[in-house]
Amino acid sequence: NINVISLNQSINFSIPQTDGEYFFDVRVRDSKGRIALARLQVNAYGDSVYIPQINDHAAWIDDAIFYEIYPRSYSSTGDFKGIKNKIPDMIDLGINAVWLMPIYKGPTVHGYEITNYFDFEEDYGNVNDFKELVTALHNVGIKIVLDFVVNHTSIQHPFMQNVLEYKEYSPWANFYLWDGEPGNSNYEFYFDWGSLPNLNHQNKDVRNYFIKAAKYWVSEFDIDGYRCDVAWGVEERNTEFWQEWRNALKNIKPELFLEAEASSGNPVFYQNRFDSANDWDLRTKLINVTNGSVSIDVLDAELRKLYPYYARPFRFVENHDEVRVASSHDAQRSKLMHTILMTANGIPLIYSGGEVGELTNRDLIDWSDPDTLRSY
Repeated sequence: NINVISLNQSINFSIPQTDGEYFFDVRVRDSKGRIALARLQVNAYGDSVYIPQINDHAAWIDDAIFYEIYPRSYSSTGDFKGIKNKIPDMIDLGINAVWLMPIYKGPTVHGYEITNYFDFEEDYGNVNDFKELVTALHNVGIKIVLDFVVNHTSIQHPFMQNVLEYKEYSPWANFYLWDGEPGNSNYEFYFDWGSLPNLNHQNKDVRNYFIKAAKYWVSEFDIDGYRCDVAWGVEERNTEFWQEWRNALKNIKPELFLEAEASSGNPVFYQNRFDSANDWDLRTKLINVTNGSVSIDVLDAELRKLYPYYARPFRFVENHDEVRVASSHDAQRSKLMHTILMTANGIPLIYSGGEVGELTNRDLIDWSDPDTLRSY
């Protein structure tokens, strides 16, 4: 700990003899007692140092193997404690990063309709349960990433409920998008998502609110990143939000992993926005090749596709939105697709249950299937 009491004071450090990433935490208190925190990453190699730029990412991301968990289907208890109890199985599987589907308060079981971005679903557990889960994962070298939903809120969110009651007179009317006068016309939404009103990211108060929410989970619980739902929709409506969001988060924890539900083939999402984006193309071509409907050359070309040096495509054959390949195909082809996935460049994702050939998408995973038990 080093105290700096003058704006003109400087501090010198010797270059560490051990190569690697080093982090400097800065804590500033003003004359009114207000505190601000920031963290700087410095990479030391040999006799030189490098300060990563905004598009760079931490080294752990290059070796990440992600495991998506839907808490309700992952264990019989469907909560944080159930996830914690299965950490030994995660270690055996060889994953080193967990992505949790939304854990915030909301009226639906899947979690993507949020009514409180600063609290948990009650049946998942409490603050201590979640802190214990994060600590237990970190103790065995597993990162934890949360699903973050800022394209929309639930129609039952207090902000939207206030607008529905007071219409154009509501202070939250401009938080959402409308086809006419805010609060006194039809709110906008994508597809058939009528209970998910789109947020207005042109409104600075909206941007600040969701940056504050994202920083909260990092500062309070030391999570390791976010997977951002419908990231393409936010970018479509405001090209500056994700850049502002990334800068704010990387300022407090530069080693965070930020992933977009957006096409990995669109370079925009890697430009001061995200470290990774969804590679739907690989999944489609894996399925088509194993079906025999296209040549293996199509898959080879996909695997050879080039990305910016700092970009890492997020690759999967299953997730919570897609049909299980063991169900749509068979166990052998599921194994083949997962094997290719694990040997491809980029960041592989296993949707929990995929390792045992689970057939359902969000039902309770059948861990007792005799085909998945170890021999003895």
